[in-house]
Amino acid sequence: MGNRPLRILEIGIGKDCRVIRRGLYDDAFASISNTNNIELIGVDIVPLQPGVLEKAKDVLSKENNNVLFKFVRGTPPELLKDFDDDYFDCIICTLTLCSVDDPTFALNEIKRVLRKDGGTFGYVKHVAVNPDESQYRILEFQQLALDGVQQLLADNCHLHRYTDNYISNVFGASSTILTKERFIVDDMWPVSCQTTTNNDKNTDDNEKEVKKKKKSRWEKIKEAWVEYRYVFVAYYVVAWATPVLPIWMGLECFGLDGVALLEYIGVDNVIPSISNWNPSLINGLIAIEINELGEIVRLPLVISTTPTVAKMWRNRGKK
Repeated sequence: MGNRPLRILEIGIGKDCRVIRRGLYDDAFASISNTNNIELIGVDIVPLQPGVLEKAKDVLSKENNNVLFKFVRGTPPELLKDFDDDYFDCIICTLTLCSVDDPTFALNEIKRVLRKDGGTFGYVKHVAVNPDESQYRILEFQQLALDGVQQLLADNCHLHRYTDNYISNVFGASSTILTKERFIVDDMWPVSCQTTTNNDKNTDDNEKEVKKKKKSRWEKIKEAWVEYRYVFVAYYVVAWATPVLPIWMGLECFGLDGVALLEYIGVDNVIPSISNWNPSLINGLIAIEINELGEIVRLPLVISTTPTVAKMWRNRGKK
């Protein structure tokens, strides 16, 4: 590192700088403070509470006079583009990748700015219940049921996202896992299922690029369903229901008598009481059937445009 400071990035530092204020850095900083200055940058999508920045700096200064701490508000992909490759010696990420639109892109940016020859990446994440964790089926159901609401109310936080798989795909083959743990925190429902890992980023003389395993079409479909299923269902329901009322109104305006039409095609021979039915109700059923004729166009259109609609929905209100 030469004479430069030890550079640490904490992504998801929280509005209360919880790791700093709980003194969780103190022992580690004390062990290296005699030989290195330390540059600590905290990042979060939410602003700090009033007075927290000053209190965090006070906590750090009591134990270490050579720690420079600053806070930056924003999301990992956008903020990290301002840093050079191999800039940070250590990156800590807590409960943040659940909220980014593209976890793979964010993780590749984290990997880019992390020092290649021994940089350390540690994280604590809430994750989706794995398919083989049969003892947590109720929690999985809760994650799936509440996922859409959680995204709307909690800064795009996904309850049922396999974040640890994203991390393994980006870091797995080019790093050594120093520690790994998966656990349940009941007091943090519904983000109870969590995992933590400490990865040491390896390199060789030529820094070989890790080739990603090519995913099958079925794997891509499953990933897309997990990521967009709630938006797809809501989008499809709206796309299906919207034309029904205009079609029905058109039939009514043109004077179509649904009962007379059914009698014309001989339905009254099967159901004699059809003459007593409400013509407007029958027109409504006819409108639904006419609407179904558009399914050959509607379904492919909804499938192909769901990612775009999801992105527009998540970015609503943003400048």
